[in-house]
Amino acid sequence: MRKPVRTLTASGKKVNLLTFSSSGETIAAANEDGTIDVWNLASGEIETTLRTDSKITALRFARGDKTLASGSADGKISVWDLRSRNQLMALKKHTGNVNAIAFSPDETLLASGGDDRTVVIWEIAKGKARKTLKGHDLIVTSLAFSPDATLLAVGSGNASVVIWEVQTGKLSRVLR
Repeated sequence: MRKPVRTLTASGKKVNLLTFSSSGETIAAANEDGTIDVWNLASGEIETTLRTDSKITALRFARGDKTLASGSADGKISVWDLRSRNQLMALKKHTGNVNAIAFSPDETLLASGGDDRTVVIWEIAKGKARKTLKGHDLIVTSLAFSPDATLLAVGSGNASVVIWEVQTGKLSRVLR
C-alpha cells in the first residue's frame, strides 16, 4: 500500500471542498465551520485561514494563484486577495446556495451559479453583476468558460449542458 506524500490537518472540523492553485503549489480547503485554510504544499504549513459567516459551498482559485473565490450557503460570493489576506469584495445576488464558481481565463469575469437556478456573470474590477442568466430547469451545479471567454457552459441536474454567449447573455445552444 502506498503512503500519502503529505497529510495536512485542517483548522476546522470537517473539510467540505478542496481546490488546487494553477501552479500546484497551494491548496485551499473549505471547512464545515465556514473557514478556508490555504496551505503551502512545499512546507505543509497553513499560510492563512480565511473566515466567512456561512458554510462554503463553492471554491475556486483564479489562474494567477493570488485570488480565491468562495461561494456560500447564504448566497454570498467572497473574492479574496491571498497576498494581503483580505476580502476584496462580497457579492450577493443568489437567494440560496452558491454551488459553482468559475473565473474567466483573463480573470476579468467571475460566474456563479446556485440553488436559485440562475447564473450571475460578475465584472470583478467593478464588483457588479453584468448579466443574470435565467431559465435553468434545476439547480446549477457546474460552470466553465470557453478559452476565449465568449461562451459559458452551465451544468445542472437535468443531464444537459446549456451554453450561453457571455457578452450578450443569449442562449447559444443546449447539449443533451
